[in-house]
Amino acid sequence: MQDFYIITNRINIPVINDIEVKGWGAVLSWTISSEPQLGGYKILWGTQSGVYTSTNDIGKVNKYLVEPLTYNTTYYFTLVAYDLAGRESMITNINEKQLTIVDVIGRDDCILYNSIVKPKEGAQMELMWKLDVSGEVEIKIYSKSGRFIWGEKKHYSPGPHIKKWDLKKNNKIIGAGTYYVVIKTPKWQKKMLLCIIK
Repeated sequence: MQDFYIITNRINIPVINDIEVKGWGAVLSWTISSEPQLGGYKILWGTQSGVYTSTNDIGKVNKYLVEPLTYNTTYYFTLVAYDLAGRESMITNINEKQLTIVDVIGRDDCILYNSIVKPKEGAQMELMWKLDVSGEVEIKIYSKSGRFIWGEKKHYSPGPHIKKWDLKKNNKIIGAGTYYVVIKTPKWQKKMLLCIIK
């Protein structure tokens, strides 16, 4: 395996500490450098080792979710840092991490990825589903007593989809408790429990 390099040692090469699958995506984490000239980070990835066909400038953070990715596919990730002048650290597959995105949903089905949510930690409801045919998908959230909380109705193409909701109604986080998430597609309907913990 050969290393691939671009530009040079303007700033230290960052190291990915951890990587894990989350739904149809990958969560990468690393330790932020204490270098005063640090401007931020870029994540690079692709489906061949050392060949990174996608990139995302994510700023000065230490954790990032790359999504959506194609399920049943192996990806290779690396990380570069850049300084305040925009000069990048070395890109090398020595720092590369490999991860295979496994299909978490069966054909024409859906899951509520995080059924227990703590909104104060910045979490969101994440509903993931897969369609065989295109059509309108309606999502509704109800309280345990049946009161309507939130919803949307949109047209979606065949394939995998992810919907995130920030747990807010009228710009305020809804109260703690148990809620029902109902999703209706052209071919099926499903009802799931969502628990909000504060």
